[in-house]
Amino acid sequence: MSTTGKARVYRRKPLAVEAIQWTGDNKVNVKDFLGGSFAGTDVMQTRFWVENPIGTQILYKENYVVREADGHCYVVSKVIFEALYDLMGKE
Repeated sequence: MSTTGKARVYRRKPLAVEAIQWTGDNKVNVKDFLGGSFAGTDVMQTRFWVENPIGTQILYKENYVVREADGHCYVVSKVIFEALYDLMGKE
């Protein structure tokens, strides 16, 4: 990284991640994907709690869970996920 003190333009390094979208109909798949990061759901099972190094995040319907290289799962909003990630290979 530069230490010149001037603003510069950077691009994000390519990174492949595993991810799953919470559709409202795939509770078992989301829970399985979360593994040890699963911290519970609300009474109606419309939200998941996800534990990671930054704390507890809430996963709402239509948003994504991303498993990064460090093995931790993070919640990413649908808008941000679709702006940053493209599907690799076949579904």
